[in-house]
Amino acid sequence: AIGGGIGALVTTPMDVLTTLIITSSQGAASSEGVTQYLKDLLEEQGPKGLLQGATQRTLYWAPAIGIFLSVYCSLRKFALISGL
Repeated sequence: AIGGGIGALVTTPMDVLTTLIITSSQGAASSEGVTQYLKDLLEEQGPKGLLQGATQRTLYWAPAIGIFLSVYCSLRKFALISGL
C-alpha cells in the first residue's frame, strides 16, 4: 500500500502534463511539445500546479495496490501449494 501511494505521488506531475496535453484544444497533434506545456503550467500555477490532484491519486492508489498485492500473493501461494 505504501508503494502504491509513493508511486501515485511520484507520477502525478507526468499525469498532470498528460491530462493538460490531451485536454488542450490542439491535443497531442500540437507542435508545441511537452516542454512548452510544462513552461506554461509553471508560469500560470507555479510548482504546485504539477501536484494537482496528488492527494486524491495517493488516497485512491495506495489501498488499490494494497488490495491487489494481497490478492495476488494469496492466489500465488494457493497456486504453489496446489501445484498449479
